[in-house]
Amino acid sequence: MKRASGLLVLWAGILLLSCSRDEISVREGFPMPGSFTAGYGDMTDYHGPWQQGDAISVFGLSTPVTYLFDAGKYEFVAGEVSVPGEGIPDRYYALSPKAPGAYSGPGSFHVTIPGRQIYCGKLVDPNANILVAVTESARDSRLVFHAAVGYLKVRVSGKDRITSLTLSGNREEALSGAAELTAPGGGTPTLTLTGTGKLITLDVGAGGIVPEDGGSDFVFCLPPMTFAEGYTVTCQTTGGPVIIRETSPVAITAGRVAEVAPAGSGTSFTTFGLRTESGQIYLAEDLLGPDITVCVPRGTDLKRLTPVFSHDGMAVTRDDAAVESGSSAFNFNSALYFSVKSTMGTSKPYLIHVVDVDLPVVYVSTPGHKEIADRETWIPSTTFIIRDTDQTRIDYGAASVKGRGNASWSRPKKSYGIKLGVKPKDQGVLGLPGHKRWCLIAVQWGYLGNSVGYELARRTLSFDWQPHGRHVELVLNGKHVGTYVLAEQIRIDKNRVNIKSMGPEDITEPKISGGYLLTYDRTFNDPVRFRSKYFNMPVMVKDPDDDDIVPQQIAWIENYINEMEASMKDDARFAKREYANYLDVDTYIDMWFVWELAGATGSKPNGTPDFAGPNSIWFHKDRNGKLKAGPCWDFDSYLFSNQKIICTTAQYYGRLFEDPAFRARVKEKWPEFRASVEGNGRYATPITTFIDSCETVVRYSAERNRKMWTWTFYELASEYKTIRTGLPAKMDFLEKYINSL
Repeated sequence: MKRASGLLVLWAGILLLSCSRDEISVREGFPMPGSFTAGYGDMTDYHGPWQQGDAISVFGLSTPVTYLFDAGKYEFVAGEVSVPGEGIPDRYYALSPKAPGAYSGPGSFHVTIPGRQIYCGKLVDPNANILVAVTESARDSRLVFHAAVGYLKVRVSGKDRITSLTLSGNREEALSGAAELTAPGGGTPTLTLTGTGKLITLDVGAGGIVPEDGGSDFVFCLPPMTFAEGYTVTCQTTGGPVIIRETSPVAITAGRVAEVAPAGSGTSFTTFGLRTESGQIYLAEDLLGPDITVCVPRGTDLKRLTPVFSHDGMAVTRDDAAVESGSSAFNFNSALYFSVKSTMGTSKPYLIHVVDVDLPVVYVSTPGHKEIADRETWIPSTTFIIRDTDQTRIDYGAASVKGRGNASWSRPKKSYGIKLGVKPKDQGVLGLPGHKRWCLIAVQWGYLGNSVGYELARRTLSFDWQPHGRHVELVLNGKHVGTYVLAEQIRIDKNRVNIKSMGPEDITEPKISGGYLLTYDRTFNDPVRFRSKYFNMPVMVKDPDDDDIVPQQIAWIENYINEMEASMKDDARFAKREYANYLDVDTYIDMWFVWELAGATGSKPNGTPDFAGPNSIWFHKDRNGKLKAGPCWDFDSYLFSNQKIICTTAQYYGRLFEDPAFRARVKEKWPEFRASVEGNGRYATPITTFIDSCETVVRYSAERNRKMWTWTFYELASEYKTIRTGLPAKMDFLEKYINSL
């Protein structure tokens, strides 16, 4: 035992002799170095030299220490008292700008790409230019900084004072917000953006700046990324907005400055507008194609409009003569060509169309003006902008568009479905409640049909909701295409068809009982469809849509409709009026009233009526509720032109009119409905007043639309006369028939 104790003492002595005094002192606390020298690594130097007082955070173990740049010593000196760590660090990590709370582990930092950056003349915003350095070891006091961000330099020319610039990706890429930074020892840092900020605004100060020597450079600090479809910079100036748009892919790499093209090498307008003699400027929204449309208010003198523009070329010409922005007025009663010439000797002509309007204008532009080729494929990243008659402009961001309609899709003037990227909660759309889904219905057969038809249905006593629509002018991919109706699409929503929305998991009672949106439509071409067992009705399920609906739900609603029809088909059950347990009778009667007055006859004067077809006849069913008729839809063909009762044998009416109780209910409801239509019931004004107002609103647009689309069946004047005189006559005719039941 004595011998063993002696060995232990000897071993402890050897250990003490083998340790240096520094290593022993580590156990008492490891001090950070008093200073570091600093330089730049492999990067484009856009930060500039270190400035007196620049602050960096240096991380030894887990505790950051602030070091301040001393221009006299040309080194960073510890600006805070070092807090001892618990061991010897492997190396030092340094971060600029100072970010004490950023360290999350060896070589890992949480940083932020600012959404608002500062223009610093020849330098970039020091708070946005993220730099990181890693020493070779804990004995190294030299910091070599590498840029974690990349830079995008944009040159702005002109004479107006610039106050701010806003950068966005053409595909709504994330540009700013929270990010994770990884800095391996001695390597180039990697920055991964986790935030969702889609804009970066460059603030140039309260006074703004005036471009010098023909232009000024502005630099944005960005995470390494690729703008797949380019970017857009909107400059706010004292002369109005200037838009710089690049549509080619642009790569942003760490430590490098991206310069897209040398000045003057392009052939594109970056902004184009027209200034009236009063000084008001109206801008085009789409500059991508060879046709550029500028919409001005009705009454504007088109003979003296002055082009104001910016471009990426060398010069703008008209008939080979140079044109300076804002210098000369032209007569735009007809379209005029202007060309952008480049320093490379190339030139691109643009045909400038001016449209004077008194309706809101909807601008829809697909990426690269991609053709809307079918009714199935959504085209994402589509711009959707509305400029109202008071010039209020709302950009709804990235939307999606596809074709829509059945017979109308085969005609040159087509209708479209719109799906907004986000639900516009506060601003809505042209005064209508916010929703993602909308329809742009081409005015083809008539101007007033849908508006008047929707209003008729609103005046029923049993319909909870009917679509609303607004007449608009549509500019599609830079071309004005005439009069449209921007209408609410029939969807399940608290502001539309207010019934329960189902998910794939809703496969047991009572959840599986609703809600459903259905159409009876002879086109019978939707993915989810079936023909009813007893009346052979072409039923198509609209909601849940084909991506969400499950087989149990399809089977449930098909069985429900078959049971409803069975209760009509079977004499004993029909005599007991069991069908009323399945079908909301009042809504079905009200729909009959509306369509009898509308008298739509389909695509041919003597063809199968839309209502009888059936075609676009909607139903909905809430959870634990009955099948309800409506909303009513698609009134644009031969409204009020048919004076014959057409639907007493169509759909289920042939059977229902055999029921004395059903006929009695029709007689009972008719006076209330007529009073509402004539303004003596729930509506204070007659529908004829509404018809007059619609005709007034669309009159000027219709004159131009008729010239653009010569095949349109109705002229507004004849359509208005048919509806205005036909409606009272049709009500008299229908009342006489109802009284005879």
